[in-house]
Amino acid sequence: MENILQEKITPFNNWQLTKFTFDKENYYLFVEIDSGITIVTKKIDKDEFQDTLNDVTNSFEYITPQQREAIFNTNSDSGFHLDYQPSINSPITKYVMDYVKNSSQDLNQKVDFNDKSIDAQDKAAILSIILMNLSRDHMMRTIETIAFKTNQAFPIKTKHPRTNAKYQNLSPKFIDPNHWEKYVNQDISKNSKVIAEIKKNNEKIIDQYLKNAQMDFNEFTANPREQLKDFVANCNNKLNTFS
Repeated sequence: MENILQEKITPFNNWQLTKFTFDKENYYLFVEIDSGITIVTKKIDKDEFQDTLNDVTNSFEYITPQQREAIFNTNSDSGFHLDYQPSINSPITKYVMDYVKNSSQDLNQKVDFNDKSIDAQDKAAILSIILMNLSRDHMMRTIETIAFKTNQAFPIKTKHPRTNAKYQNLSPKFIDPNHWEKYVNQDISKNSKVIAEIKKNNEKIIDQYLKNAQMDFNEFTANPREQLKDFVANCNNKLNTFS
């Protein structure tokens, strides 16, 4: 097991690197330790890593385009530096590696990776996104963590709804986040009660999002790249109705 660190550790660029084999091919798994973002590449190469990272971050439509760009830029502005750190051991890496080792057949059922219409970059992007969404609970934790850490590192002031936009009215099963508005821009790191309340409410928001998105990872059949785009867009559109 190897580990990767950028020269300067900032949010979203502290990566653990592990080599793995899937479908008789060797890959590299990058797991961002703090957020859980997962990137798969065929080789340790800055350009390939950034191409896949760009595909993956563009699927995060529950954060703003500016925030997605900020995450990408965090990993492109500085040099790409490898450094062995034996102390780094992300539980997400272990979870993903255990899945690949024990459930590779299930992974093959999600996408026909032998489809010749899928090029290497598409395959890396699809693998990356699937490995971030292996289960409902894992997906929920990942979405919550990415959204929370993004809004901490790259806060965006909320805009008023567009007057010409169409919105779907859903019966929320969670508390309006404005309930905690007084804590905005305050340090609540030591307020365990408020942190627990917000975390529990976030779980309810994401849970309702997942239920309404009606996610089905067995949808990847013909033209998986296009289906992946439609799949992600549909899920994110559902999430946006709760914003």
